Amino acid sequence: MIMKKLTVLTLLATLATILAVIINPNRAKMNVLGMTSQPSSSQTLETSASSESQVASTPLTTAIVTASPGQYTTKDGTKVEVAENGSFKATYSDGSTLVTYTDNTYSYKGKNGAEARTYSDETYFITTATGSSLTTYENGSYQVNLSDGSHYDASNSSDLASLQSQYKLPRIDSYNKMVKDIVDELNQ
Repeated sequence: MIMKKLTVLTLLATLATILAVIINPNRAKMNVLGMTSQPSSSQTLETSASSESQVASTPLTTAIVTASPGQYTTKDGTKVEVAENGSFKATYSDGSTLVTYTDNTYSYKGKNGAEARTYSDETYFITTATGSSLTTYENGSYQVNLSDGSHYDASNSSDLASLQSQYKLPRIDSYNKMVKDIVDELNQ
């Protein structure tokens, strides 16, 4: 009887692990290894020497402000609402919004339809106003979908930087700078 219960418990634990991996493979991997997702404490540049087609990542130092909760207006007129946890929502004069989260990530929505979203594993997704998109993945690879229906990734292009230059795709650094500018101004 005890063996039967142990077998059932083992099967349930195995099933739970499999479901966790299917639902969120990154979080499951971190849980198994006993790691937690912590924001990066220093600005780094990661590149792979083995492949020029991998993505260079420049994570933010922080997306959290130390200013007291409340409403602020930056020097350029951006309205910023700071939450108790240090995250904030910025509304620009053109109606675009930038929202930061406590896991050191953010989401930008432009009035013209452009969007950018970063994730805690330092990957990101960008959509332009014309409908082109750029997605990066944890393994350093990327996928670019242009509004004309063309698709590019490491298998059919030289590198992401040349695609961004050739098709005038935005870089995540420009969005990171928007966050950094607000953080720097409110943390003074």
